[in-house]
Amino acid sequence: MEPHERPAYGTLALGGLLGSVGLLLGLWAGSLSVPSDPDAGVAAGLAGAALLLVVLVAGTFLLLGLGLAGVGWWALRTGRTRVPSVALGAGLGFVGTGLLTPLVPSLLLLAPVAALVGGFAGHRLAPAPAGSEGRADRPGGREPGRTDTLFSRPVPRRAMPHEIVVIPGDGIGQEVVPAAVEVLEAVAGDPGPEFEFVEREAGDRVREETGEALPGTTYEAAAAADATLFGAAGDTAADVILPLREAVGSFVNVRPARAYPGVEAVRPETDLVFLRENTEGVYAGHESRLSEDLSTLTRVITTSASERLAEFACDYVSERGEDSFQVVHKANVMRETDGRFRDAVVDVADERGIDTEEVLMDAFATRVCLDPTAFDVVVCPNLAGDVLSDLAAGLVGGLGLLPSANIGPGNALFEPVHGTAPDIAGEGVANPCAAVLSAAMLLDHLGYGAEGDRVREAVEGVLADGPHTPDLGGDATTDDVTAAVVERL
Repeated sequence: MEPHERPAYGTLALGGLLGSVGLLLGLWAGSLSVPSDPDAGVAAGLAGAALLLVVLVAGTFLLLGLGLAGVGWWALRTGRTRVPSVALGAGLGFVGTGLLTPLVPSLLLLAPVAALVGGFAGHRLAPAPAGSEGRADRPGGREPGRTDTLFSRPVPRRAMPHEIVVIPGDGIGQEVVPAAVEVLEAVAGDPGPEFEFVEREAGDRVREETGEALPGTTYEAAAAADATLFGAAGDTAADVILPLREAVGSFVNVRPARAYPGVEAVRPETDLVFLRENTEGVYAGHESRLSEDLSTLTRVITTSASERLAEFACDYVSERGEDSFQVVHKANVMRETDGRFRDAVVDVADERGIDTEEVLMDAFATRVCLDPTAFDVVVCPNLAGDVLSDLAAGLVGGLGLLPSANIGPGNALFEPVHGTAPDIAGEGVANPCAAVLSAAMLLDHLGYGAEGDRVREAVEGVLADGPHTPDLGGDATTDDVTAAVVERL
């Protein structure tokens, strides 16, 4: 049970308490409503008073029920959690009791039952978070060409604007991130999402100006926002992206790799997704220079982080209508660290009824080039996921086509897989597709799956028909491609 669902039982308890008060009053009123001696004036008076009391209590229940139902309905309309659903159900139970009690006084006995049944029904029948219909995890089988949607638990929609931190960074990040923002603005507005973009700085230039690659204000903004859109960083990449992933609580990096019609690819049949552990391994940052001749790097693998990745992977494949994934490792050499990773992932999958296929990472590098259709969802440690997903980029047309998402429990960071591309930075010819597809994943995460699908379809149309930037054999600019995507939207 999610933490935000626990107050639902408090609402049920309140409904039961109020209903119990009604029960006691009902018993008392019911005992007086039928006098033992019909000819006795006192008994008749008491019966009349009891009937009046019943009507007053019924009216109280009616007003209480209408109030609970109204609050519950308003909250549901604005995208709140199950608690308002419980209030709505309990309120309707009180309304029904209040309306019928004047006709049948003994129905006061049913007030607590009606409230509890209504509240429980509200809890069980509460609608799924808005936008979850747009998940990448589509029951009923995998739909070709849709591996770049994701999220078994998208963030529910909300009425107020979503705060998106925008960090262009260095190099072509300054060109492709504004393109992604332009696309998000194109799908915003009634009835679509509303965004509030907050631009922050990070990277090489910021370090030259301030002495730090990632200012504290940028870190704090990313941690507090609904999502962050990041471009790229140069020499300071490790000082920027690793803390940013920490800021959003990321534990898995989702990297789809697929070929698109209209784009020349080494393996046009490629369509797979990497689920990469995102907190440890050799990227944990434990390096030491012990002497002029000796440096060391400590690799960190924990069972808890590996199990968390495995749980995400099981949810991911299950909700896509699949029942297996591949585990890529090098446990034959790194017996303790990769052995721990492999064992933890396989154990969780076994408990969840998910089949796994183990593949050594060097063998994977060969097999994915020879037959990428042999792989679908690939679960791997941090460094392996970084390197192997870049290898897959070479099969589909280059890094300019690969988006990625760094997913945490509630927050997330989205970035193109490519780097700063200093050889073309500033020329206005960078391919914005990876950044725009990352923005589509951001829409999925916020619960706007339909809008995310629209963006993907627009990008696919541009890749199929043009215009293309020079990396794809064309002569279009970044602005040309962005305008073509927006036009299709």
